[in-house]
Amino acid sequence: MMSFFRSLEAFFFAPHTARGFGLMRMGWAGVVLLFLLLQWSDVSMFYSNDGLLPMDLAPTVLRATNRYSILFWATSPEAVFGFYLFLLVSLTLMLLGIFPRLTTILSVLLLFSFHERNPMILGGGDTLLRTIGFILMIAPNIQLFSILPRSPITDHRSPVMPAWPYRLLLWQMIVLYGTSFWYKLLGTLWMNGTAVDTALHHPVFARWPQEFMTLLTPVTPLIDWTSLLWEALWILLLVPRFIVDLLPPQLPRLPLKRILMLGGILFHGSIFLLMDAGSFSLAIFAAYCGLLDDTDIQWLRRLWHTLFIRT
Repeated sequence: MMSFFRSLEAFFFAPHTARGFGLMRMGWAGVVLLFLLLQWSDVSMFYSNDGLLPMDLAPTVLRATNRYSILFWATSPEAVFGFYLFLLVSLTLMLLGIFPRLTTILSVLLLFSFHERNPMILGGGDTLLRTIGFILMIAPNIQLFSILPRSPITDHRSPVMPAWPYRLLLWQMIVLYGTSFWYKLLGTLWMNGTAVDTALHHPVFARWPQEFMTLLTPVTPLIDWTSLLWEALWILLLVPRFIVDLLPPQLPRLPLKRILMLGGILFHGSIFLLMDAGSFSLAIFAAYCGLLDDTDIQWLRRLWHTLFIRT
């Protein structure tokens, strides 16, 4: 029994590298900052009483309970824009690592306020950004790669944190891809190999002329089925290591998480290049930073050295 509790404690509190979460903090702040800047001219229309959703109309179109936002009280265009500027400054400080704990909390809570004020304009990427932001807000030791304040945790010689934030993030990614795979199976487009082609030819989402998108049509069924397989494989990350160790030694031990993340970079990167799907692809890339452990970072350094430095 004691060995079980020691294993459980190690599972959640064993030292884990903080480098990934330091990179995720920077990536998250950069993505949120970018997409909020794109709303610069629409802030009053989206979030103030003079815009699309006045407060007296909100209860008739949105849920009436468990909604909290500072913009429920600061409703004038001037007040809303003031909080918007404050959020931009907080995100910039968070990105640079200037008092990162304080600026992370402020940035996440303010982002939640803006999203709760008008969820009608949000997409899947915004939901993912809120999830990542919440994990960053409660995770210890996100100060790596910070400018201020200098402290032992910012020292690259001892960048550690307990393992539970990493495991929480990994679990969220498994749930994300697992539920995505399940809902795709409930329809017909993905199974018959027409989902990607349909999305590429959608006039709202397509970035390129229809003639160019049609050139990709012959390979889209393969992309559909490969994507389904790739999403389904994320569930294998739940297999305990001791079960993997029971497999015959002749079988290769593939770095499954690394392979899945590389597949995700290819999949979501293609979506970002070919389609206007909001912030989802960049939010995923920010989350991937938090999934990096020391072995992944060392592998990336070797790859970088091989591709760009070695002559």
